[in-house]
Amino acid sequence: MNKPFACTVIKSLRWPGAYAFATGTASDCVYIGNGFKQGGDLNLHTPSLPPQIQADPAKEPKQSIDPSTNNEQRVRSGQDPIKEGAEEEGEGEGEDDD
Repeated sequence: MNKPFACTVIKSLRWPGAYAFATGTASDCVYIGNGFKQGGDLNLHTPSLPPQIQADPAKEPKQSIDPSTNNEQRVRSGQDPIKEGAEEEGEGEGEDDD
């Protein structure tokens, strides 16, 4: 064989379809395959199904009314909030100790 025209080809044992070749000072690699290793288990990853977006339409979130400023301040200070329609005891009225 004439050495100026010689070509060396190497085949991968791990990745079938992967080849490297060289001639003179030039070299290159090529891969023609499906991306699976040789001899490895072909346990392909099957992704799980995404969670249901809405399991039960009857249990939709309900809207609530924002608390008043007075109720919010009472809750922050550790007191119970005032029910709607009821007025706070002692507010605006003078207490008699007689």
